Amino acid sequence: MEKFAERLKFLRKQKGLTQVQVAELINVKERHYQNIEYGKVNIPTMDLIKLADYFDVSLDWLTGRTDNPDSHTITLEWQQDIDKVMGTLMITAAANPEFEKVLKRILNRK
Repeated sequence: MEKFAERLKFLRKQKGLTQVQVAELINVKERHYQNIEYGKVNIPTMDLIKLADYFDVSLDWLTGRTDNPDSHTITLEWQQDIDKVMGTLMITAAANPEFEKVLKRILNRK
């Protein structure tokens, strides 16, 4: 809760917003928002999502589960690299039945 409150305050100040403005964003009174920012009350999941989307950070970062605020995004370059690797793996699998079995086992792990 402490990490969330810290990060929320940091994001608000970084954007130059007042507590009133962020309170309006999630439809709560200023005093209630202050209590959220001070870590005194929990907020509904949908409000967490709204805040993460508004500030363009991951929920995991906002709630202190990771130190990477961009963990919710995948870059086009990263996706292209993944596609290249998968393409190479599929070509290799098609030519090597044993490799194909191993690849299927890896991809089907839960």
